[in-house]
Amino acid sequence: MNLRPFAITVVLAASSLLLSAGAQQPPAYVIGVEFMNPKPECPVFVGYVTAGAPAEKAGLKSGDAIVSIDGIPIATLDDMRKLSSDKPKPVRIEVMRADGKHAYDVGREPFTEVLGRQGRRISSSGNVVPADMTDAEVQRMVSFDPSRVAQSAFPEHYPLDPALYYGGFEVLMLQSPADLIVGSMEDGPATHAGLHSGDVILAVNGKDPKGLAVDELEKLFSSPAPAKMRLRVKRLEEERDFEFPLWKAADVLKVNQKQLVQRQILPAGISPQDQHCFLRD
Repeated sequence: MNLRPFAITVVLAASSLLLSAGAQQPPAYVIGVEFMNPKPECPVFVGYVTAGAPAEKAGLKSGDAIVSIDGIPIATLDDMRKLSSDKPKPVRIEVMRADGKHAYDVGREPFTEVLGRQGRRISSSGNVVPADMTDAEVQRMVSFDPSRVAQSAFPEHYPLDPALYYGGFEVLMLQSPADLIVGSMEDGPATHAGLHSGDVILAVNGKDPKGLAVDELEKLFSSPAPAKMRLRVKRLEEERDFEFPLWKAADVLKVNQKQLVQRQILPAGISPQDQHCFLRD
């Protein structure tokens, strides 16, 4: 399963949900930043800064282009592994903004403290997951066959109309057998309510969603006005009910430090002159 929301380089650990069969060894200390290198010809950017983390306290911002770390030039995400550390030693990070270069001394904090504030944990397989996600759920996600995904509703994880209200997650339409499941999740109402990626959706506001087309699903899972959503899902062998208020997509974008540009989702801080690095051709 492609879990794109929160997916970042784990050694830099922002607010990620990273599930993979070969999870990297979690770091002892992190600065709390998601770095992105969207195209080889573009610099490495700060995509997301975790609230309360050392990076935010030091002054790093979404959209910063990384110039160097401790004086060493940075050109790729592999270079960012210089931030991985088993000791809380600060690093000096130089960035480029529209008004010129800036340098910051950024501390590190224990990865477990970052995860605790976010309601996450490291599973026995080394993956970063919600604190209440069981190892059985993690194993199901890791072993998921992505070829089962036929289509998805909200494939960018957001409605293309930021004025709509929705739950903050993608809906995957599966085949062999046919099912609807919760896919990638943003930090939004559904995550706060306790919904998990991989939950099988049985009913939406009392309606069976199976057999609906993508556009019909997107209408079912969103609203033009403030509303609540009731979901009945199956988690492993147990059926559960969830109810939560829908959030305006514009607010979910803001919380997740993202912006909608030309019907595509970009980090919020990326300036117009750098947007070409993220926009698909």
